[in-house]
Amino acid sequence: MSRYLLAFSYDGGSFHGYQIQPNATTVQSILQDKLSLLWGSKLEIVGSSRTDTGVHAHQQFAHFDLPEGKKVKENAVFRINRMLPDSLAVQGIYKVADDFHARFAALSRTYEYRISPFKNPFNSAFSYRFGVELDIEAMNEAAALFFKHTDYQCFSKVKTEVTTFECTIMQAFWAYRGDELIF
Repeated sequence: MSRYLLAFSYDGGSFHGYQIQPNATTVQSILQDKLSLLWGSKLEIVGSSRTDTGVHAHQQFAHFDLPEGKKVKENAVFRINRMLPDSLAVQGIYKVADDFHARFAALSRTYEYRISPFKNPFNSAFSYRFGVELDIEAMNEAAALFFKHTDYQCFSKVKTEVTTFECTIMQAFWAYRGDELIF
């Protein structure tokens, strides 16, 4: 067995989240199906995190194991991308240590929430349109409250595998990037 890291991104509007669900198209189910087809063996991927329905991922990671005798060919990224829908793309496949775990090896995670003050057909799927002037100073005062807390159990699913709900918030602020307000 050899373990590999998969780097990918997706437009979540096409999926019912990352994690496999019965009777729903998910990122994990599509990736597993196409990777299994590419290597001719049933493969399972383990993601670094999950997303909900409609949530996009600019960069996400997962790991998978290839059985003995199976290799990652030089054109594997090209080949897998030819099989994937336009809303899902693999950027790279990298050999990692056999004990590497995509979820537990992640050092941090970054989430962005975007607000657009006007209608823009090129970002309408990725930004919430809110045409009323916002008080950015007050929003940043509220965002600073994240730094006063470290226990985020209330955001966790019930019966989770984690042993702690302690999180270190490294950044939490609102700022303009071009025409969009980003949290």
